[in-house]
Amino acid sequence: MDKQDHTKLLQLQSAELTAPTAFCPDDQVIAEYFDGDLPPAEKDKLGRHLIDCGFCLARIGILERLEQNHGNKRVPEDVLATAKQITRITPRRRPAIAPAWATAAVVLIALFAIFNIRDLVQEPESIPLVVPSPEVNSRQLRNVSPSVTHLKVFTPQPGAGIAPGSLIEWAEIPGNLHYNIFVLSNAGDVLWTERLAATDWVLDESLQLAADNQYYFRVEALLPDGRNVSSKHVVFQVTER
Repeated sequence: MDKQDHTKLLQLQSAELTAPTAFCPDDQVIAEYFDGDLPPAEKDKLGRHLIDCGFCLARIGILERLEQNHGNKRVPEDVLATAKQITRITPRRRPAIAPAWATAAVVLIALFAIFNIRDLVQEPESIPLVVPSPEVNSRQLRNVSPSVTHLKVFTPQPGAGIAPGSLIEWAEIPGNLHYNIFVLSNAGDVLWTERLAATDWVLDESLQLAADNQYYFRVEALLPDGRNVSSKHVVFQVTER
């Protein structure tokens, strides 16, 4: 094996070693020293450097291990002995590169574990304790329909114009305690709210709503179990009588 091959081997292998110093020669010089091709002056200079440089000694040890069966005797025995000792004591193994599928499997397993642990330690959702008021009886509780998600408003129709004194009507929710109605401005301000037992309400003239302005109506039913079933906001306009 010539010094060119030795240089390439050093470039591949020396990544395992400790960091070089500012005085360490390049791989070409180490390879020439190993092959006995350095001029005497440079050989003596490198020999003095090798006295206290573990990095360069380890590089020589790498080359010696690679050619230990070829009877290489061009490096002094004391230098070779020290180099062998360093490379035996402080070898570094390159981490094995896992296949892409193995890495992906590890990531999926980790994510699965994280989400399952989070679910295990997550506090349970608090369930509100509902204490029925005295006027709520067992029949009301049985009549509550859990499938109702929205309360339907019959009148006014969305976008329709209604005059003060007109009747606003909505669907009945069986077993409710009462209804809360809201009239809101176009900016979302509550202009009127009232609690009712019936399923209709007359647009109160005392509201003094401006003609041709947009307003919103919403109604919600309070159920004995503490839930509210609410309608969507229905937009309407006020017209003259």
